[in-house]
Amino acid sequence: MKPGRLLAAGLLMAAVLSPSARAADELVLRWSTQAGTKPTFRGVLNKDSAGMGAGGMLYPAPGLVGLFAAVLAHAAVNSSVQSAEMRKLQDQADEVLKPYSTALDGIAVDDLLVQTRTALAPQSLNVRPGWVNANLELTPVFLMTQDRRAVLLDVAAQFNDGTSGKPRQLGMRVVSDPRGQVADGQDDWASREGALKKVCVDLLARAVRHMLDSVDPARPATAPATERTVRFSEGGALRMERSKVLEQRCGRALLLTLSDTLMSVPLSNAALDAECASAVTQEPVAAVAVAGTASPAPATSAGQ
Repeated sequence: MKPGRLLAAGLLMAAVLSPSARAADELVLRWSTQAGTKPTFRGVLNKDSAGMGAGGMLYPAPGLVGLFAAVLAHAAVNSSVQSAEMRKLQDQADEVLKPYSTALDGIAVDDLLVQTRTALAPQSLNVRPGWVNANLELTPVFLMTQDRRAVLLDVAAQFNDGTSGKPRQLGMRVVSDPRGQVADGQDDWASREGALKKVCVDLLARAVRHMLDSVDPARPATAPATERTVRFSEGGALRMERSKVLEQRCGRALLLTLSDTLMSVPLSNAALDAECASAVTQEPVAAVAVAGTASPAPATSAGQ
């Protein structure tokens, strides 16, 4: 073998056997052992029947404590922590998943994590100044709306920056962009290989990016925001959330709710800028908007 080719082969072998410099500068993203060995999928509960109120969040208590409790309860819905009535309601809600059993069986945790890393911009996983061997541990639950037009992600996370010694609890809900009405025999989530997994990857990537941005020590201070009632689409349903709008672009908004949890939601009638307009593939849905009377409130940083 020529010396040049020998050198190239040696460099390739070294790259395979040892971590790259880029990988060493990236945050470690991992799946929590509490989340199980397969991604958890549930149907969205009929919230009125569950006594939660129309459009109510799944969180049974304010803030991240409630978020973690809800996520873990969904991940272990058949355990003794769930009442018999709640198990019955959840079993009924899970019927919506039956047409997707083959697609769901093909979604593996390792594959989701690999594709999520790929979907994130390279800088999104870069270790920020002040972080040492930082890692983010995810406990996610995916939920499908009963009209089969959207997937929700509730994710609780433990973030360790490697210096403070105590992991920080993070969490949020991400609602997928709504798709058009689902007709029998024309459901791409069931018929097109990888379509449903692509939605899950998008939700995870959005959640990871927003949660890491919220704990970035170099992040500029957010401008003071006022509370407002945000109307958004959850599949074909209109939902409302009293919150502060932290970011709005590409037809979506990042919210900080009154319980200090983050939400990423679709605002289907928001004007798209040139950067986003060319990438729009969703069918139009009923108009939803950010609306309401603003009321002054102290500024709160995302993720606190």
